[in-house]
Amino acid sequence: MSKIDPATGEKKLVLTIPDVYRHRSLGLLGMAVHPTEPYVYLDYTHRNDDSSLVSRLVRYTRGNDT
Repeated sequence: MSKIDPATGEKKLVLTIPDVYRHRSLGLLGMAVHPTEPYVYLDYTHRNDDSSLVSRLVRYTRGNDT
């Protein structure tokens, strides 16, 4: 996930999620930013050890520089 400064267009990598399973319409499915708290919610496809596919909903906390 990257953050883009709208004033300068500068792009900064802030998060890498190595266990996202990407194939056709699978992968990063959604993202929401909490309006008052420093939380970002990501929904993505993950392949379990038994090869089953699941959707993971994960909450991350934004830092001052992210």
